[in-house]
Amino acid sequence: GQEVVSTEYVGGKWQTETHDTRYASDNLIIASGYTDEPFQPTFPGMDQFSGEVLHSSDYHNGVP
Repeated sequence: GQEVVSTEYVGGKWQTETHDTRYASDNLIIASGYTDEPFQPTFPGMDQFSGEVLHSSDYHNGVP
């Protein structure tokens, strides 16, 4: 993982900055802390995404 230095909503996108990279995204999910039941949010157009959607709880030791 990476430490997030800042986030800002600019021009319809989330600008997320780490120490060495800046990312732009349509959505921002804050997933900190522990939960006993994972929640998978949905977004408009998600059904048109052809890739695999994984929740962070699907990862164990860096392997999905």
